[in-house]
Amino acid sequence: MAYTLEQFCQDAAQAMKADPGDGGREKARELLSKLLKEKDFIAQHCSPTAKPGTKLLYRDPELDFNVLAHCFKGGAKSPPHDHGTSWAIYGQAVGHTNVEVWRRKDGAKGDKQQGHAELEKLESYE
Repeated sequence: MAYTLEQFCQDAAQAMKADPGDGGREKARELLSKLLKEKDFIAQHCSPTAKPGTKLLYRDPELDFNVLAHCFKGGAKSPPHDHGTSWAIYGQAVGHTNVEVWRRKDGAKGDKQQGHAELEKLESYE
C-alpha cells in the first residue's frame, strides 16, 4: 500500500503531538523519508516537469506546520539567512542540495542581525 501525502501529514502531526521536542521532529523526518520513496508522490509534486517555485502542499491547522515542495530547474541559490527560532525538516526528492552553515563573526543575535555581517563557514554538506 502506498504511503500518501495525507497519511504523512496525519502521522507527522501525531508524532509531534506525542513529542513536541526533538523526538517528534525526528519521527517526522523518518516519515518524510518514507514519503519521498513513493513514486506517485514524486510524480505529482516533485517531478522534473513540476512548475518551478515553492508550493504549499499542506498546512496543519492545529500545530501550524507546513509541508512545502521546492522545485527548481537548473538549480537555485540562497544567500546565508537565519531561520530564527523556527525549525525545518528537509528531504531531497530529486537531484541534490548543497548546504553551508555559516556563523556571524560578531555574534549578534535578534534584531541586531540587520545589515552587513562578516561570516565564517562552519560546515558544508550535500
